Amino acid sequence: MSFGPIGRGRRPALTDAETLDQTFVIVWLATIVFGALTVQGLLARHQLNASQSWPSADGQIETSELVVLRGSGRSGPCIRARITYSYKIGVDSYLGRRMGFVEADCGLKIARLLVSRNPVGTRVPIYYQPDDPRQAVLDRSVEQAPGSLLLVAVMGTLILLGIAIFETRSAADTRRKAAAEIARNREAPVS
Repeated sequence: MSFGPIGRGRRPALTDAETLDQTFVIVWLATIVFGALTVQGLLARHQLNASQSWPSADGQIETSELVVLRGSGRSGPCIRARITYSYKIGVDSYLGRRMGFVEADCGLKIARLLVSRNPVGTRVPIYYQPDDPRQAVLDRSVEQAPGSLLLVAVMGTLILLGIAIFETRSAADTRRKAAAEIARNREAPVS
C-alpha cells in the first residue's frame, strides 16, 4: 500500500456539497457581473435618449491627444484619446471631457480617429443638461448606443439568473437529502 505526500501537493477530493457550493458561487458572481453590465448599458441608453432634447452651446476643443494607460488593455497598454473642450452658458464657463455616453475601447485606431476629428481650436457644439450644465457631451449620436452589447448583457443576465435559481434549488435539495440520510443513519440500529 502506498500513500501520497503528506501535507503538500495533494488535495482531498471535493464532496458533492463543496462542488455545489463552488458552482453556486461562480454562477451567482457571473450573474452579478452580467447584471452590472446590463444596468450600466441601460443607464447609458437612458442618458443618450434624454440628451436628444438637450440644448447646445458653442464650444472649443482645448486639448486633443493620445494617452497611454499602462496595464489597462487586454494585451498590454491601453491607448485612448484625451479630449477636453470649453463652453460657456450665460456668464458661466465650463471645461468638459466627456465625449459621449459610451466609453471607447482601448485602441490606437479609434484613438487616432477621435483625435483627428477633434483638433485643438476647432469650434464644436457641446450638448449640456439644462438642470446641470456641468453634465455635457461632445457626441450624443445614437450610433454610439450599446445596442447589441446591451442585448447580450440582458440575455446573459437572464440565462445566468435562471441557472443560478436552478443551482440554488438543486443545492437546497441536495442538502435536504443529505440531512435526511444522516438522520436515517442515526436512527438505524447498530448491529
